Amino acid sequence: MKSFIRINIQYLYGFAVCILAASFTVLVPKAHAQEQAQKHSAQIKPNIVWIVSEDNSPLLGSYGDTLANTPNLDALAKSGIQFDQVFSPAPVCAPTRNAIITGMYASSLGTENMRSQYPLPSFVRFFPAYLKEAGYHTSNRAKTDYNTPWQDNAWDESNEEASYLNRDDKQAFFHVRNIFVSHESSLHERIASEDIIKMAEQVKVPLYHPDIPEVRADWAQYYNRVSEMDRQVGLVIDELKQNGVFENSIIFYYSDHGGALGRSKRFLYDSGMHVPLIVHIPDSLAHLRPKNINTNQMITLADAGPTALSLAGIQPPEYMQGRAFLGEYAAENKAYAHGYRARMDERFDLARSVRDDRYVYIRHYLPHLPDGQFLQYLWRSASMQAWDEKRQAGELNNTQRAFFMPKSGELLFDRVNDPDNVINLAGKPEYAEQLARMRAENIKWMKETKDAGLIPEVTKWELARLNISVYDYVRSDAVDYEEEFTWFQEASLEPQKEAVLLNMLTGSSSIKQYWALMSLVTYPQSMSAKILEQTELLVLSVDEAVRLVAIEALLAQGSQRMHSDYLDIAYKHTTSGNAIARLYALNLIDRFSEGEKRLELVDLLRKTLDTSDTNAEREDYERSIIQSMIDR
Repeated sequence: MKSFIRINIQYLYGFAVCILAASFTVLVPKAHAQEQAQKHSAQIKPNIVWIVSEDNSPLLGSYGDTLANTPNLDALAKSGIQFDQVFSPAPVCAPTRNAIITGMYASSLGTENMRSQYPLPSFVRFFPAYLKEAGYHTSNRAKTDYNTPWQDNAWDESNEEASYLNRDDKQAFFHVRNIFVSHESSLHERIASEDIIKMAEQVKVPLYHPDIPEVRADWAQYYNRVSEMDRQVGLVIDELKQNGVFENSIIFYYSDHGGALGRSKRFLYDSGMHVPLIVHIPDSLAHLRPKNINTNQMITLADAGPTALSLAGIQPPEYMQGRAFLGEYAAENKAYAHGYRARMDERFDLARSVRDDRYVYIRHYLPHLPDGQFLQYLWRSASMQAWDEKRQAGELNNTQRAFFMPKSGELLFDRVNDPDNVINLAGKPEYAEQLARMRAENIKWMKETKDAGLIPEVTKWELARLNISVYDYVRSDAVDYEEEFTWFQEASLEPQKEAVLLNMLTGSSSIKQYWALMSLVTYPQSMSAKILEQTELLVLSVDEAVRLVAIEALLAQGSQRMHSDYLDIAYKHTTSGNAIARLYALNLIDRFSEGEKRLELVDLLRKTLDTSDTNAEREDYERSIIQSMIDR
């Protein structure tokens, strides 16, 4: 307990210094925006319109895929600039939209977990606020999903009726229109259509999917929804023309991430990360067209906000990690695109990715967990259910089965010759140079941005309860980032020697303890008496994240010794005051309980859905995992 108090006092001191620094730093962006506003007040500002679709990869005619009917976007690409190497920073909406609205990577902000509400550091603003201060009217219709607490100063309007028509006369505007029709949920009910039935025969089924009717039908229905999305894009463009603003508006079209069938959305493969991006700059704004443009440059959607500011003549704030690719402040082309994956809905995971124009490198920090962890929302589609049924029946080949198996710590794919990302080159000697280069770039980027993935989400939730940003926390004296990051990398990639593990387990750093225990989970080994004793002691740690992973390490040993007792301890955490701790405990029960013990615990959990006997009301994701245990 004394150690815990000492660490927290040290942290509070360090954090106070951070806050003092932030109180000065936060003035810089505001003063910066005011200066920019004065500089450009007398100039003609371009209108900027973003048309954003959901959950679709570049399945458009202009990108070479003609199965969907996309005449409106094909025409926009013909008259504009189509970028070919564009990626979402995350393969799911909320962590991606967090990066878009801030111009920063959620992996650095600590906001990468799906549907979380962890605060931003005080100086980070939703980027439309800078446009407002430069005289723009800002409107968003209507999706936000920014994965962080709301900021009031970004939008003049943000609702289902938000419109640029409500601006002052001659006022420039920034308007976002979100189109939902291609969202994953469009696959949850079968659409009766002869066109879809015919299209199913023409679908090219990816190598990772079984070629079965349910998969073909979902792919065909998805293409049908992309066609409908294009029709709705056409309506937005017609509206802009009818309102007399098309000819002086820069139009962006992009999707928030790839999707939407299994192994695309939520996953770091190209199928989940590669997105279309088309930018139309009208003749009246021809001076903003780049003289020479590399349409094959590496871009992520974290670059979208800085680019909007740049086109408006506003210099993006220095704190933004995204870089403008058009406009007055366009930066040099990037060699790499970085990505992140963390908890998806009710299931935990942690991975990072690096892409260049040829290869994609994926680093799994929890490789013992398969991609195909059961997610209630993902399993609503007929194709996902049928794929899983084929797995259970033993009717998949190795490529199709890999989705449901533990992962390799490192993956390297040739994006040109292996567009489905199914042939892992990481273990092949002839690709050792490429692997080393991409691995080094991942580590370099994570260090530069002080990636917060090494901080357990249970801890992030506690910080949010104290209104402390994860970004500030990892930069405070509470975290010895260089040492703890190095251990995080090592412990998650390969088994560690007993002496090294014991040193980490008995030290004062909860982060090192956490990843030492997670190494025992990832790479199960027969515990020595000393390791076992220390692991059992950490079940009593003052740090709840450490307690939970200590229980997990003991359960992962596979021994029946005290197995039931540790499951009972996990069950006690399902009534924790920490919502993420409750969810983690439920995952442990789902993964490790079996037989009569599972029936006992599931029966207890069933009762908590209908009573108020727990310390906190069940969150949606908790309900999802409990219901899935009941159903299965």
